[in-house]
Amino acid sequence: MPFTLSRVTEPVSVPLLRALTGLRAIAALWVVFHHYFDKFVLLFPVLEPLRAFAQAGNMGVELFLVLSGFVITLNYVDHFRVDQFRQWNGPTYIHFLRARIARIYPVVVACLLGALGIVTVANRLNMDLATEGLYTPGGFVASLLMVQAWGNSADATWNFVAWSVSAEWFAYLCFPLVALLYHRVRTSSTAVGIAGAAIVVSISLILTSGLSVVSPFDHNSLLRVTGSFVAGAMMCWLWRNRFGASWNWGLLTPVLGLLAVASATALTAMGTGAYWTLLFMTPFILGLAYSRGWLARALSTSLADFGGRISYSMYMSHLLLKMVLVKLLPAERFAESGLLLRLGIVAVYIALILAVATALYLLIEEPFRKLLRPSPRRKPAPDQSESKLA
Repeated sequence: MPFTLSRVTEPVSVPLLRALTGLRAIAALWVVFHHYFDKFVLLFPVLEPLRAFAQAGNMGVELFLVLSGFVITLNYVDHFRVDQFRQWNGPTYIHFLRARIARIYPVVVACLLGALGIVTVANRLNMDLATEGLYTPGGFVASLLMVQAWGNSADATWNFVAWSVSAEWFAYLCFPLVALLYHRVRTSSTAVGIAGAAIVVSISLILTSGLSVVSPFDHNSLLRVTGSFVAGAMMCWLWRNRFGASWNWGLLTPVLGLLAVASATALTAMGTGAYWTLLFMTPFILGLAYSRGWLARALSTSLADFGGRISYSMYMSHLLLKMVLVKLLPAERFAESGLLLRLGIVAVYIALILAVATALYLLIEEPFRKLLRPSPRRKPAPDQSESKLA
């Protein structure tokens, strides 16, 4: 049947899955460890055996993208329906996009301005940031428009990690198509097949540069978000239709999580890339959504919940903070120092990462989200659609 939109885009009543919020904290910390490991291992060479695990930390982004596909679908898919054709309801679609902009854009702008300030001050002080040719006006504009990851990787420089937000913005723009696919699914085997196909096709195209034969641009970022987001949407379909609801997820979920981490570490150590870890991450999120067992309880605590809430701000700010720390408090200077001093340097790094993330969340992310978010057309359920590193 033809595709139309309902007139309400605020979330209908959906359960608040606290374990998925807590999982965002784990994903963000894995990415932070990935980017700071070179400094930590200078201070503590004993960490060297963890190098492959740290290098696999970029898979924390994939974890966020699958999460995003799940929770955005959970919150909004019922407002993008397959129904008898009436008309394209543009205001509904715009309302959805405005809600998404309110969620991600304030932190994007704040961090972009922060990067501009760091580069400007460094230039004034003649500090070498090894940034020659990286911070261009074109890249700044592309970052401001959140399109820097749509084809020209040279533009994804001002705040490098924001490439994933740019890619996720693309997913939001295409969400009606994901919803159309979602509403055409009739069986669990179809949902599993679509999720598997999305993962396999996207990874295969990335590893083989398959799109290079038809396009001169770098589409890897869009491929990454497409495969992960669609897989997450299909996990949402399975969860809402109670697929595997009677399974022992209290046991299966930790096993899948362990397999995801182990496979990411092993594949990274072999130099093959860890993208195939998605085959474990995707059902892991499905299992965690059932909120059973000790792992779901641990990720539902108040501490994990708060970590999940500040995870987007942590992800977006931690590399900018590193640009400052490597100049003001370089790990190399303390590599031969005593144990207590080296522990103190690591503690300062971690404390500043958490402090900046908390400040950004409390002063920018939450206030501006509430300010910019469009007024609900009916009483909204708690908004879980915060899986950004998106």
